[in-house]
Amino acid sequence: MANRSDSLTNLALLLLRVVAGAVIFYYGCQKFLGVFGGAGFSATLSMFQKGMGIPPMFGALAIIAEFFGGLGLLLGALSRIAAFGIVSTMAVAVYLKITQMTTLVADFSSKDPAVQNPILGPAYPLLVMVAAAAIMLMGPGDWSVDKKLFGSRGKR
Repeated sequence: MANRSDSLTNLALLLLRVVAGAVIFYYGCQKFLGVFGGAGFSATLSMFQKGMGIPPMFGALAIIAEFFGGLGLLLGALSRIAAFGIVSTMAVAVYLKITQMTTLVADFSSKDPAVQNPILGPAYPLLVMVAAAAIMLMGPGDWSVDKKLFGSRGKR
């Protein structure tokens, strides 16, 4: 029988996995399918290449990591692989956001939210990266497809 600590850990992992997975999957759907106001695969790939200098192969991997990685986390299926793809993609996003920052000092007279609060630029990808890293390290928990398919082999 599982103790209270194990149950709370599994609940925490479920909450982290489902919420992070849903958010990442939402943005992955925008980039991969062009739904929810997104531009779709080709347009996103072009924007990555022209706007950020990301080679098409790496842009495609980032889009695939967000779409399938988000879905994997949401379901708890191949969770550690999904989380690794997301950690890799978000590490690049954090790096790009930090290198594109023009200031570290808030300027509330500016109309640009990135200048009003410069830490907001890398905050979202950093938070997603850390959440995915936690799932990668801890595993998906007992309430996951991985647990049903692989049993305790994926245990911490």
